[in-house]
Formats: sequence, structure tokens, C-alpha cells
Amino acid sequence: MQSKTNKKKNIDWKLTGLEFENWICDFLPEQLNVSASKKTAFKLKFGNFAGYVYPLVDKAPDEFKLFFLGLVKRFNEIAKWKAPNGQRCLKGSGLLKK
Repeated sequence: MQSKTNKKKNIDWKLTGLEFENWICDFLPEQLNVSASKKTAFKLKFGNFAGYVYPLVDKAPDEFKLFFLGLVKRFNEIAKWKAPNGQRCLKGSGLLKK
């Protein structure tokens, strides 16, 4: 009986691994408002990323869940981030200037 439960858990997490791939290829570029060429680069670089994630999910599903939720949280913070009042980012340099 326990093996069926574990098997079901792994299947659920494999879907989460696929959700991770969809998030990093589709939702994240939209959230960060990148150009069309950068969106294509996201898909090329992370297109088959679920293949690397599934073994991690099988070995340590709880740790993967924490990793995934933490990563999503940090990128949500980046998407909402604005330069402090009175400062602006110099284009292409990543530096703040008053």
C-alpha cells in the first residue's frame, strides 16, 4: 500500500517538475518583461530542463518543493522591484545613479 502512495507522490511532483519548466520558459520571461529574442533564449536554454529536475524530485521531493517555491518568490520580488526614489538605472550597466 505504501508503494502506491509514494508512486502517486512522485507523479504529482513530476507534474511540478514540468510546471517548473513551463514557469521558467514561459511565465518568467513574461513576468520580467524581456524582449522577444530573450524569450527565445529562455526556451532554448531551459527547454528540456524538466529532464534534469525529475531525478531531483524523485530523490528529494520536499527539498525540491522548497527550492521551487523559494525561486519563484525571489523572481516575484525582482519583477516588482523598482529603483529607490531619486535613483535610476543606467541602461545596460546595471548601476544605480542619483
